[in-house]
Amino acid sequence: MCRKLFLLILVLGLAASASAQVKVTWTGGISPRWTKPGNWDLGTVPGAGDTAQIDPGIVADPIIWAGTPIPIDTALNRMVNVTKINSAMVHVKSGGLFLSRRIYVGQSGAAYGYTGTARLRICDGTVTTTSDVQVGRREDGLIELLDETSVLTVSKFRIGGSKNSETSTGFVNLYAGTLTCDTFYPYPDNPVTGDPSAMVDIRAGQLIVNDPDNSQDIVAYIMSGNILAYGRGVGDPGFGTVFDIFVEQSAGIVTVYAIPEPATVALLGLGGLALLRRKR
Repeated sequence: MCRKLFLLILVLGLAASASAQVKVTWTGGISPRWTKPGNWDLGTVPGAGDTAQIDPGIVADPIIWAGTPIPIDTALNRMVNVTKINSAMVHVKSGGLFLSRRIYVGQSGAAYGYTGTARLRICDGTVTTTSDVQVGRREDGLIELLDETSVLTVSKFRIGGSKNSETSTGFVNLYAGTLTCDTFYPYPDNPVTGDPSAMVDIRAGQLIVNDPDNSQDIVAYIMSGNILAYGRGVGDPGFGTVFDIFVEQSAGIVTVYAIPEPATVALLGLGGLALLRRKR
């Protein structure tokens, strides 16, 4: 009986280890295409429950084109478990759809030897998570939405260093497209420089927060400089232009967007629509 029990435990242990999550690191040795197994150190594309790690010094930045890295099956949670981008860039374009339960853009930081800026660039694709995204967690991180078809859908959107000892900054350049989250949470100002550790720059896109209780917070984030509207972009005709920021609440949904107008400061209330004009 004891021997049978021991064998049963051994079999169960082997089965558990076979299905254990693994870290798969991008090498880019064959091409920029995410879906090529030879571009990953284990010779397999990160699958359901795996951790996909993208570090600096790679041969080619990973690109996610049309089609998905793994089969779409939200019922079985068939998606990458955690995606960590460290001082490197990931492109999602040409109809690419990327599913990951959690994404860190700027995960490791100087303590791990990465001191650059991690980037997630959504050109005309879609990125979806079921948990959260944090940009600028331990090193500077940048998320860019570049096209009107760019979509980033997040449960909890966290920006900036998550501890007082961390001096990293999270940047979001919302040139176009839609960023939707259930909770928008910028971390406190940089403890060393005093600068905001979280900055969202809106030009033609929109930020949608599915939390009516977040509306007053959104206004506070605008006034504190966490949400900006300067239409930044090197070579952009609107570079340096100050945009008006509109905050609209309807049916429990808060929408933030911007249009270029003369810049003054005004707040028209949050009963229906708030207009914040900022000037620097």
